[in-house]
Amino acid sequence: MPRYHFHIQDGVRHDDDEGIDLADDTAAEREAARLVAQLVRDDYQRLFHDGHCEVTVTDGRGLALFSMAVMVRNAAARPRGGLVLGVEQPT
Repeated sequence: MPRYHFHIQDGVRHDDDEGIDLADDTAAEREAARLVAQLVRDDYQRLFHDGHCEVTVTDGRGLALFSMAVMVRNAAARPRGGLVLGVEQPT
């Protein structure tokens, strides 16, 4: 099974040096979504303070496969903004 690493950027970069073995890229996408949801649920106040949280998934060679991010944008009607979920594929 391939090894995937889930690096977190939430105002501070947290590198995943250990990684986990998963069946394929689809399983890594599902794990990244679960991790982002957990980060938002467990530390949403930091998200509102820092404005974003991003998980970048790399393979065992360190090549970036994709990033998943959640960000808070300030809106004119509500200064604290709302959540926007984005998935970015590397070019």
